[in-house]
Amino acid sequence: MSSKTPKLFNKWSFEGLETSELALRDHISTTAAYVPHTSGRWQKRRFYKARMPIVERLANGLMFKGRGNGRKLQAARLLKHTLEIIHLLT
Repeated sequence: MSSKTPKLFNKWSFEGLETSELALRDHISTTAAYVPHTSGRWQKRRFYKARMPIVERLANGLMFKGRGNGRKLQAARLLKHTLEIIHLLT
């Protein structure tokens, strides 16, 4: 059995990601995850959200006011489509 590193939505690899800004390096986590949904694992302690994957923080930002309130799966699907469009354009 080979150990396989997780890819975001089974498409995009997390390898080679680095934060060039020194002030943000401690606050942007690029840990690998298949889907941006960890079920509140980062709410147990203060400042644990700095360890949350940046992709999940982006999905959580989409769930603020209005129609998208609390719809994490919809936010994850929207994030996936957005990343696919960015991938096609670059």
